Amino acid sequence: MSEGNSGITYISWDLNRSEKTAVREFFPLSITAGRDLDNRLNVTALYNKDDGKKFEEGKIRFAKIAYMLQNMNLAAGILPVREVLYSNHTIYRVSDFIEGWTLRDLCRRMPRERMEPVMVFGAVKTVLDALGNVHRRGILHLNINMDGIFVDLYGRGWILNLDTGERYMLDKFISVPPLSIPEDGIEMYLKKGAKGPWTDIYALCADLPFKGKNGGNVLRIFTGRFTDEGR
Repeated sequence: MSEGNSGITYISWDLNRSEKTAVREFFPLSITAGRDLDNRLNVTALYNKDDGKKFEEGKIRFAKIAYMLQNMNLAAGILPVREVLYSNHTIYRVSDFIEGWTLRDLCRRMPRERMEPVMVFGAVKTVLDALGNVHRRGILHLNINMDGIFVDLYGRGWILNLDTGERYMLDKFISVPPLSIPEDGIEMYLKKGAKGPWTDIYALCADLPFKGKNGGNVLRIFTGRFTDEGR
């Protein structure tokens, strides 16, 4: 389905319930791990012990966030976590699979259909509620973008890739991208930048007028016209 800083998301099938699920595998892109013939991740054999240690630390952090999300299964805007699995020398988080579109995909669909402002703001409100729940538990997202905000078939908003909060907790492990993401606040690129809930809120608000290279502009949903990238 997708790749992110901390892992890969797959579509899977629950044999017991006969329905789709989403499986997130801890596979940080900042470390080029290999797979053996049994599909197990192998970091220490390819690199030094430090990389192996960082990988294990990352798995622990990934697991903590996965279990935290599992305890928040009734919270609005957060995908329910069904199970946390350890296999192939790594860890997996199994969540519900929800039909819908990312915010960027919705923008791309605008030439053919329009979306009422009340629906957009309703979805964003749900995402704000989800962020509030996460922030109260001491976790920052720090990777909010148009591809990480999901709107289901009923217009409900969901926040994706919450495990990327480890980029802040383990900033020496998950690398921060170069200064090229309009949604990010300046503190994201300062070594001692003061990051907090405001960083996520800024990114969410910045997504609304953001015009991606291959996407649309969220405000085009309302007006049918693009706005400037500058804020």
